[in-house]
Amino acid sequence: MTWDGDKGIFTINNPYWQGATGYLKGSTINLDDIILTDISTTDNLDFASVHLISLDSLPISESKRLNLSDQCTLENEGFLWNADKTSPVALGGVRALCERSMVPLPLNMH
Repeated sequence: MTWDGDKGIFTINNPYWQGATGYLKGSTINLDDIILTDISTTDNLDFASVHLISLDSLPISESKRLNLSDQCTLENEGFLWNADKTSPVALGGVRALCERSMVPLPLNMH
């Protein structure tokens, strides 16, 4: 696991789980078996989470069952940010809304 505080990106890179969470728009993340690139969101926060996980106890490079998880913003319905999008001004209701990211498939596998 690696945290890059300057870019705001957290990565996991091992034979069974590879991915990144953070401000991914415009970044290229080179991991052992995959490359994350061209990630876009529609919320203008550029925050996303993309992870590939082996489901059959084999390394990603050999796995026959993989789970691709991609998410962007998760907020309560009615949640409001201030003008700079640095602090909430209203927490919203109990219904959670999750925006999906746009991961181009097929993945770029090494």
